[in-house]
Amino acid sequence: MPEAMYPAGHPYAHTVIGSHEDLQAATVDDVVGFFNTWYVPGNASLVVAGDFDPASVKLTIERLFGGLAARPVPERQPVPAPTAPVTSLIELTDQVRQPKSVMAWHSPAMYASGDAEMDLLADILADGRSSRLYRGLVHESGLAVEVSAGQMSQRLSSLFVIEVTPAEGHTLAEAEEAIAKELARLAAEGPTDAELERVKNQLEMSFLERQESLQGRASSLNSYYFNTGTPGYMQADLDRYRQATKDGVKQAAARLTVDTRCLIRVTPAPVAEETTP
Repeated sequence: MPEAMYPAGHPYAHTVIGSHEDLQAATVDDVVGFFNTWYVPGNASLVVAGDFDPASVKLTIERLFGGLAARPVPERQPVPAPTAPVTSLIELTDQVRQPKSVMAWHSPAMYASGDAEMDLLADILADGRSSRLYRGLVHESGLAVEVSAGQMSQRLSSLFVIEVTPAEGHTLAEAEEAIAKELARLAAEGPTDAELERVKNQLEMSFLERQESLQGRASSLNSYYFNTGTPGYMQADLDRYRQATKDGVKQAAARLTVDTRCLIRVTPAPVAEETTP
């Protein structure tokens, strides 16, 4: 998917860990150079959470980290957000029992306008038995045995992904067509009041549950500081979802057209025939 969605040279055009060939070719100098470039104090953030004395903890932090020499933080080059996939159709075989279709679209970056609406749209489409795609494709028509949707939020640009596994006796094309029709219907009509209220409530509950543990709150503070520069961004983040409208979700669905997607079809590889010696 990375190569299909992003042009060569884009930071997201390959997986973070790199290819097997990259790992095999890496030298000690490569690793040391990468560490010395990126693992610098100005490129790190630290959160201390719990029942502690701030003055004492600050002294401890100074003792542990104060001796680290400051070094320049590498400059990140801005990259434009892609609007269309590099490849629109990929068909391949693999050692799998059932075929699957994976549909991906470019979507708004993390915390950008429209990002929250894509999250809500994903839940309306495929979160739970009452969601549109599960109800229509799995429960009512029996076209599919599994369907999922999600907004993969990233700092530079995001991906909206729908996956579907057709039921025995049905084809990938049938499932893909049913999904395209449901997306078009949402783009034309938008969600119902009940749908939007349901997914907002579920999302807010999940959001608050993540803050129940001390570790969860510490991770949130660190993530918000790293991604927005404001550790107290939590309320603003939650408000994005609370303030989302039916029209906003409708506009999010309108982005997901057949012409702007990348479609990856995976089918079972042919079973090799055994030869009699």
